Amino acid sequence: MALDGIFLRSIKNELCDYIGSRIDRIYQPLPHEIVIFLRNPRKNVKLLICADSACARIHLTQKALKNPQNPPMFCLLLRKRLGNGRLNSVFQSGLDRVVSLEFETKSEIGDVENYVLSVEIMGRHSNIILYDKKNGVIVDAIKRVSESMSRVRQVLPKIKYESVPSKTKLNILENDPAHIVGKVCETKGCFLDKALLLTIEGISPLISRELSLNMQEKFVESFDILDKTAIFDRIRKLINLIKSNEFKYVALIEKNMPKEFSFIDITQYGKFYSKKFFKSPSELLDFFYSQRDYIQKISQRSSNIIRYLENKIQRIEKTLSVRVKELFSVSNKDEYKKYGDLLSANINNIHRGQKVIEVENFYDSNKPVKLKIDPEKTPVQNIQKYYKIYKKAKSAQKKLKELIENSRNELEFLESELDLVYRSSNEDELGEIVRELNQENYYLKESGRGLDLKKNKTKSKKFKPLKFMSSDGFIILCGKNNKQNDYLTTKKADKNDIWLHTHNIHGSHVVIFSAGRLVSEKTLEEAAIIAAYNSKGRGGSKIPVDYTPIKNVHKPNGAKPGMVIFEKYKTVFVDPDSELVEKLLIDG
Repeated sequence: MALDGIFLRSIKNELCDYIGSRIDRIYQPLPHEIVIFLRNPRKNVKLLICADSACARIHLTQKALKNPQNPPMFCLLLRKRLGNGRLNSVFQSGLDRVVSLEFETKSEIGDVENYVLSVEIMGRHSNIILYDKKNGVIVDAIKRVSESMSRVRQVLPKIKYESVPSKTKLNILENDPAHIVGKVCETKGCFLDKALLLTIEGISPLISRELSLNMQEKFVESFDILDKTAIFDRIRKLINLIKSNEFKYVALIEKNMPKEFSFIDITQYGKFYSKKFFKSPSELLDFFYSQRDYIQKISQRSSNIIRYLENKIQRIEKTLSVRVKELFSVSNKDEYKKYGDLLSANINNIHRGQKVIEVENFYDSNKPVKLKIDPEKTPVQNIQKYYKIYKKAKSAQKKLKELIENSRNELEFLESELDLVYRSSNEDELGEIVRELNQENYYLKESGRGLDLKKNKTKSKKFKPLKFMSSDGFIILCGKNNKQNDYLTTKKADKNDIWLHTHNIHGSHVVIFSAGRLVSEKTLEEAAIIAAYNSKGRGGSKIPVDYTPIKNVHKPNGAKPGMVIFEKYKTVFVDPDSELVEKLLIDG
């Protein structure tokens, strides 16, 4: 994930459409983030500029951003110097990761002044610097860099602005593809992706890997004429793409979390990530960072639910282990009844003061067996002692079996809820899980970093299951929580509809609504892929998915939400496919 020089060029080209716009307002929502409102007769836009090392960028945004009551000093400085200024030009040096915005404004006495806002997108060295175009002197920067911080380049008020030190890389737009290929192949001891990064200005590791696809088996100095021709064609196509500005803006997504973005289609990951395409670079970046921040926020808010469930699961597992050991210890209860029977048959041979008696075991071919007896007890008391142990063990065995079964059911339920939390993509889904847990008498304590449980105690709107349309025209529904799973399986579906669920893997209930038709093999496979994707096995391959008509699925009395038993089923093995799932989704 990197905002490289080529992508930045597309941003620069987009911003050029707003040359002539006037500054309306300037905000500084975060310490390293500036928002400039631009207005013109065609369209008013918000320009977001961020110098945070983790997400440095510049693009137009649709986000609603807060305006702090007490603006920081850099924000006040920008308001004073740029005021009602006009955007004069947007320029980029080569394909370096620096975009400069020139503004024309007027001083307090009416003199025309020109300032440049230099936006440097360089990881931890990212910065936003305002300098006077006339004399090149820095007015201020969002990050001041003193000599103690960097001996190479200082960024402080009243000193001369110096451009970012340039690296000896080739500008892909100013060099012939053959010359570039020659320089790439001069790199020693490198595979193609690394050689491209070292040679070409303005490309990210993601793009260099894409250009190197299927050409990573040998070092570049060993390339033959066919290899050089192949990379020549790829570089030539990239140059034509940049010059024509006909980019494909794409975000790569895993479980709703954006992972990468690019100005070309990315194929190196196969079907591991789903893809979302956008019309403009700003639209892509706005989605990418907004969605990423939102998912991280949801992740933080779900942390108390996850912690609660994991603690519950650990306690139940510990209790279950103890109960299984106890059950094993009473599994020989029938032996005590036999001992009582043997003593009863030999009651006349028991005398007070004896510690051991040897009798014939009529349960085992009359083999002699020695039994311990209490010398202080009467024969009858010793017999009753063995029968009492037997009865107690028998009662304990029955009770332990019930407790173990309950613990296993509870464990299954909580693990399924935990899986749902991990697969939740928004706060509404988390709220449904919280309500479901509270209805089952699992009460989560409120936490400042967690979900707002007070909010979720109120009655919420009814959420629908995910809805898909198969390639053959069958409706497929998939539950997003255990209440929806129950509704689909026990109420919504007809007895001849097809029910699917991952085999011994926590996941959603999926139902194919046959509408009286014979379900096709294609639809069955697609529904199985949907079931595999909406399960704990989403990241795996060859996931087993069971399927059977609804008439073979039953919910036992008293079973927790989402818990069912089924019979007469078949199993298919499928690979989760996010692109297919996204393609078939019609509502959810």
